[in-house]
Amino acid sequence: MLALHDTKRSSVVGILGVLSAIFNAMSYVSALTIMISTGIGAISGLVQLILYAYYWYIGENNVDDDAHHVLNPVVVVV
Repeated sequence: MLALHDTKRSSVVGILGVLSAIFNAMSYVSALTIMISTGIGAISGLVQLILYAYYWYIGENNVDDDAHHVLNPVVVVV
């Protein structure tokens, strides 16, 4: 501590301390942004699964007969 007690060095130490505090806060903020983006991804995945289940359920309960949708092949005699 006595080696860093000089007035010129104390300003440098103060600046380094402020920079260290800023980078420390940035490391915690970056972890929070990762957690937020993971939460958004989980919500998007849940919405996708709900939509998939909804349309799958609609498709299973569709009683429309597909017989009238099938095209008959055309035979061309030359």
